[in-house]
Amino acid sequence: VDVTYSGMNAAIGVMDEVKAKLVMAREPGVDRSKVNLEIEQLRQQIYSIIDSSSFAGQNWLHRYTDADDAPQQIVGSFVRDGAGGVSVETLSYDREMWLGTNHLIDEVYHFGVLTNVDFSRVLGTDKEWVFMNGRQHDIHPVMELTDATTDQDIDEMISVVDVMLMQMTDGAAQLGALQTRIALHDNFIADLRQTIERGIGRLVDEDMNEASSRLKAQQAQVQLANQALGIANAQAESVLQLFR
Repeated sequence: VDVTYSGMNAAIGVMDEVKAKLVMAREPGVDRSKVNLEIEQLRQQIYSIIDSSSFAGQNWLHRYTDADDAPQQIVGSFVRDGAGGVSVETLSYDREMWLGTNHLIDEVYHFGVLTNVDFSRVLGTDKEWVFMNGRQHDIHPVMELTDATTDQDIDEMISVVDVMLMQMTDGAAQLGALQTRIALHDNFIADLRQTIERGIGRLVDEDMNEASSRLKAQQAQVQLANQALGIANAQAESVLQLFR
């Protein structure tokens, strides 16, 4: 969850930069070919971020095959009831959301966010813009600035990127909620462990106090017995002296 959240936030930052570049390209007199070079570098950067957002062989931001569609199950809590029964509760990160999934790149179809053509279709743009295509689904117009790019094209690109950013923000919020839930349970378990340790400590201390009291009583009994024996011995010696 932490790795995916970090990757999502980093990708949001890059897409904010892309949006700013597109707005800059809309201004008169700007060399759009140079702006396009910067956008292409940002595209490569976001690909690098998403590819790097892997942990334990899983990448929740990158859809490689159809098998990546299942919701991810995360251990959310470990419960031991009063009878000693044990259960594990799981949290679900559902990647199926509005207009596709929480994946950012889809290599095999137009799902995901950055490879999703449905944003343009919902907005009703003339061209079905995507920020990038998947390696196995390279059929939609990518957001690139050329001499043939019109102001209307750039306006459409900006509107599509804006909706993509909204979807990415929703995904980050979902991940943030999972992080909070997991952190709350971690804190609860830590507090519970400390409370149990304190409770056991009190029981042990009570046992130690009881044992210490018994030991002191036994020591006092031994001392009294020794004193009584000493007195008896002293008195016997006095009686014997009368017969000498």
